[in-house]
Amino acid sequence: MLLYIKLARSLIIPLNVSKRMFCAVKNITPISLAYNKIDGDPSLAPVIIAHGLFGNKTNWATIAKNLNENTKRTTIAVDLRNHGDSEHSSEHTYPHMAEDLRFTLTQLNLNKYSLLGHSMGGRTVMLLALMYPELIEKLVVADISPVTVSPQLRSIDKIFKAMEKVEFPKKVTRAACRRMVIEQLGRYIDSEDLKAFLATNITPMADGIEREL
Repeated sequence: MLLYIKLARSLIIPLNVSKRMFCAVKNITPISLAYNKIDGDPSLAPVIIAHGLFGNKTNWATIAKNLNENTKRTTIAVDLRNHGDSEHSSEHTYPHMAEDLRFTLTQLNLNKYSLLGHSMGGRTVMLLALMYPELIEKLVVADISPVTVSPQLRSIDKIFKAMEKVEFPKKVTRAACRRMVIEQLGRYIDSEDLKAFLATNITPMADGIEREL
């Protein structure tokens, strides 16, 4: 939990693209991301969806389905690193996430696609588009700016503090752990939707303890 909070706080910094950042990409070992794919017309560029902080690919299931049905395009919603079913890592920066996304899409033999990114995912796809413009057909960014800090992120310390206080039970089912976590978060967070949203990223660990990311 503390590791995840540290990672999340690192994303509050505005996205500043520089030569140093592009050079740093050379030293990144990307990971293959988990994803949900809905097949469409292979002659059309697919739509790739990147979720926001604390989210995962399932948050976009309905939109991915609607996009597929209305545009006939393949839709792929990914889990960014340290979220959902994707690999966890102590390295969590926008260059890492952008390279993860490019690496995963290359594995799927995709060389042209449209990107839809929300919040953290928005900055990730912006950076990917800056680094590899030849791969991008269209870019859609929601609820995030490339130059200023989102008001949502400025007020997020309350969420971090609540997460720091959560105690995870040992050897219980994911569903039971989620209920217990939501109950604990309720001491600090009023919104039922927000509590449920934060609990979506609870993942079983090898030691039998359920932890959030």
